[in-house]
Amino acid sequence: LEDGQGSAVQTPYAFHTFEIFHLSVCGTDMLSKYSSHWTAMVDTGAACLSLPQEFFDMVLAWSPALDCVDETIPNVDYTECLDAQCSTLKPLTVCYLRQGASPSDLPVLTFRMGEDAEDLHLPLAGLLISDRPSGAPRVCITPGDSVSSYEELADVSYFPKVSFGTLALSNLVTTFDMRSMSIGMRSKQTFPAKAPLCAAPATCSKAQVLDSGLNKCMPPPCHLIYFHQVSPSQDDCELQPSFLFTIVVVLATFVFAEVALGEIYHKLAAKLRGRYAVSV
Repeated sequence: LEDGQGSAVQTPYAFHTFEIFHLSVCGTDMLSKYSSHWTAMVDTGAACLSLPQEFFDMVLAWSPALDCVDETIPNVDYTECLDAQCSTLKPLTVCYLRQGASPSDLPVLTFRMGEDAEDLHLPLAGLLISDRPSGAPRVCITPGDSVSSYEELADVSYFPKVSFGTLALSNLVTTFDMRSMSIGMRSKQTFPAKAPLCAAPATCSKAQVLDSGLNKCMPPPCHLIYFHQVSPSQDDCELQPSFLFTIVVVLATFVFAEVALGEIYHKLAAKLRGRYAVSV
């Protein structure tokens, strides 16, 4: 088993926590923009795999077989109230298997319990359940809080974690050491890095920048170039209209100054010639 050392937060409801490394989907490391590792926890009071919002968005971007919608069914879903009267409930994100797709089309998440440890495999196909009133199968993966909303928070115990519910754990061989609060995990199966229907990598044009996590072409960072802005096509940089106006004003000023100085020179030269002629 791959061991992950962790410690329990000193609260009445303590969870096993551990660090995971190289959390990846379709060969893309989801942690690369944030950290070399991320804190994960085991929540046996939940079933699903919960990911911070940014990581969830990356899984969605690489998984065309997923169809995630916001929905809340009264008397079925229990969520937060959005007003004092609780007339409106916070919508839940439910990820269904897209029509026409099969479980084998879902990608596999990989992670490690240490920087140089072996890859562990968590197939999204192993998270399929049919617990919605419609009977449609859904993938038990949910978004958690956004990482960006906690960036200024000093207390790391509240930072969004990757949460393994019971269904997620059932896809791994897991052991717990209750004294040291450490965890060991092993894959039940191994899988290729990419599923048959991982989304095709985005193709960027001109100066666009590829966001590999979201598999999306982003506008070029034109703000790094003086007097430039993003073009209307969002794929290149162009000069700001204000810069062109400034150039015209500066050139006009130089031309006016040149003409004015030339006029002054001619008048002064004529005056000096006149004085010279009189003295002679």
